[in-house]
Amino acid sequence: RLAVESSDFERFIHALIEELQGRAPPDSAIDPWLRVGNNLEKAGLELSLGFHESYADPLFGMKRAIHGVFGIVNVEETRKFRRVQRVLQNFDAVLGKKYGYEPITSHTNVVAINQLGCGGLYGYNLIPSAYILPNSEAYRRRNGAKQTYCLESLQARFDMIAKPIGMEILHPDYRVSLKLRLFQKAVASHEGGHGVNFLFDTEYFGDLASPIEEGRADVVGLYAHLDEGHRSATKTKDAQLMVVNRMIDSVRRMRTGAHKPHAIGSVVQCNWLMDNKAMRFEKGKMVFEPGLFLGAYASLCDELYRISSSHDRWELETFLDNWKTPPDELVEISGKFGHLPVD
Repeated sequence: RLAVESSDFERFIHALIEELQGRAPPDSAIDPWLRVGNNLEKAGLELSLGFHESYADPLFGMKRAIHGVFGIVNVEETRKFRRVQRVLQNFDAVLGKKYGYEPITSHTNVVAINQLGCGGLYGYNLIPSAYILPNSEAYRRRNGAKQTYCLESLQARFDMIAKPIGMEILHPDYRVSLKLRLFQKAVASHEGGHGVNFLFDTEYFGDLASPIEEGRADVVGLYAHLDEGHRSATKTKDAQLMVVNRMIDSVRRMRTGAHKPHAIGSVVQCNWLMDNKAMRFEKGKMVFEPGLFLGAYASLCDELYRISSSHDRWELETFLDNWKTPPDELVEISGKFGHLPVD
C-alpha cells in the first residue's frame, strides 16, 4: 500500500527495473530516486541500492562496497534532520563569503527512515547510521544528493555505545549531553558538513583526503551550530553539548582503529581543542571549557580551508603529522570498553 501511494517511489522502481534490464542508460534511475521522500506529504518507502563507502580500499580509496537499505520514511524525525541541514546550507553561504568560494546551491533531500532490512556489506558487516549518495561530488553539485538517516541504528549506537562511554568518561557536569536528541543533531551536523563546498579532493590529496574529510565535516558542522548559537542561549548550550557528544564519539572511533578515517578526524579535533585550552583530561575524565569552543573550531576551520585551497599534499601531510597522534589519555580511556560493541 505504501509503495502504491508513493508515486515518486513507484516511478523510481520502474526506472530501476528499466535500467537493470538494459532498456535505459546506466544511472538513469538516480534522478527519480533523489526525489523519493522529498515531498513528505507523499513519503512512504525508501530504498537505497548501489555502491558506497571506500574504506575497504585504503590504498586508493576508489573501490566501493555494494549495499542495500530498505525502510519507511519517518516524517516527524525527517523534519528534525532537515532543520539541521538548513543550518549547514546557510553556513555554507557564510563560509563562502568569508573564504571567497561559491556555496553549493543544489538540493539535498534528507530522509530519516525506520529501517526494515539491509543487504550486501550492510547485511553482514557494517550497519549504517547515515549515508549520503551518489558518491560523485560533481554529480551532487549539478543535480543534488540524498542524505539518509537510519533511526534504529542511531538509537542502538547511542544506547549501547555512546551513553555507556559518556557515563564513564564525562565529569558529572557534562552528562546532560547524553541525550539521543543531541547525539542525533551531532551526527546530522557531521553529515551536513560533508555538503559544504570546500573539500579535500583526492585528485590533489590522494589517500589522505578521506581521513581529513571526515574531520572537516565534523569541524564545519559543529562550527555552524556554535556560530548560530550567538543568537540564542538555548542554541549555544545545545551546540556546546554537541561538541561534547563528538568527543565521546572519538572514543568509539578510536576503538574501530586509530588509523581509520573517522578516528583520525576525531583525534585532530581532540588535539586542537586541548591545544586551545578548550578540553583536558583529569583523572580519566574529559573536562571542557565550552566558552572556548567557538574560537577553537573557527581557527581549525580556517586552517583546514587554507590547506584544502592550497591543493598541496605536503601541506596536509605536515598538518596530520602534527595533529593526528592520539593523546595518551585518549588511548588509555579507549582501552576500557572491551565489554561494549565496537560499532
